[in-house]
Amino acid sequence: MSSTYKLVCLNHDPAIVITDPGRPRDEIAADAIDRRGVEGHEQCDLLIVGYSGGLTEIGCTGAVSHCFHRIAIWVDASWLRLLHVAHAHDIGVSQLRLPGCWTRQRVLRLGALLGMDPVSTTYRLLGMPRPETTPPPA
Repeated sequence: MSSTYKLVCLNHDPAIVITDPGRPRDEIAADAIDRRGVEGHEQCDLLIVGYSGGLTEIGCTGAVSHCFHRIAIWVDASWLRLLHVAHAHDIGVSQLRLPGCWTRQRVLRLGALLGMDPVSTTYRLLGMPRPETTPPPA
């Protein structure tokens, strides 16, 4: 199965997809780094998302002030889902050695793209049944 790549703008909460699929990964990455070709998002925080069936990887281009790299660095979407749970529930994230790319704000804004339902995320990732949300009859 071939992969599809899109640009995502993190200046929105939640993040929004701003490009159409069908362009090569390197071309999308160049747009994210240069940003002049991305109308209306020239000053925005952009990431690249890769889909192959579902969301598989996310690339940071280093084109924001808190990132210190000049090439796209790719991260598996599964890892970011775990990091999202840790950030959302304040589970010892401060003790992890994380690249500067994956700040709390950036990861939480990716939640919808990562398929993270804030209520049931922890249960789904841990393979546990979700607790009953309706109150018992009186």
